[in-house]
Amino acid sequence: PMFAHRRLNIIDTVSTLIGHGTEASLNRERNNHSMIKQKAGIEPFKAFRFLIEIENPQSNVVVAAFSQFSGIKMRVDTIERRSGDETRGTFESYSGLTHYENVILTRGIIGDNDFMEWIYSAAPTEIAPPTNKNKYRNINVVALDDTGRRGITWTLYKAMPVAYELSPFDGARSELLSESIEFSIQGFKRVINN
Repeated sequence: PMFAHRRLNIIDTVSTLIGHGTEASLNRERNNHSMIKQKAGIEPFKAFRFLIEIENPQSNVVVAAFSQFSGIKMRVDTIERRSGDETRGTFESYSGLTHYENVILTRGIIGDNDFMEWIYSAAPTEIAPPTNKNKYRNINVVALDDTGRRGITWTLYKAMPVAYELSPFDGARSELLSESIEFSIQGFKRVINN
């Protein structure tokens, strides 16, 4: 009986140690998981915290204050084909041409003419044809986190201005005067900033 009692004590001690070890392991896993979530940036970025950068060959990057960005839309055409001996009655799909929809940037009117000069590189002025000078530029759309740090950057390749719109003047409304510039793009890249 004495040995049986000692044996039970040993078994209880081992069980307790294993239990503590398992609990400690679970706590470590929980802590690691929460750290991974913070590093991975699980919390979504806000749509109202963003930055626009224009890559200008002459002055590297120009940071511009825009109030709206229309977003990015890409579509790949599909080519469908079916062999005569295909028994399931389905088509095979192949990728075709890629289309990028135009993007629109909107901002309040300020006293500069940089963007008008870019527009005149693709469109004529009242007396001169398009200058074609630095007509294609890259645009960086940067999502910022709550602390203002760069989160994700979308680079729009070979943006070219294709349309311009000035908001209406209206003496009965309390609104800021704004202008919108539409660009065609030829591709984009998404980069997560560490």
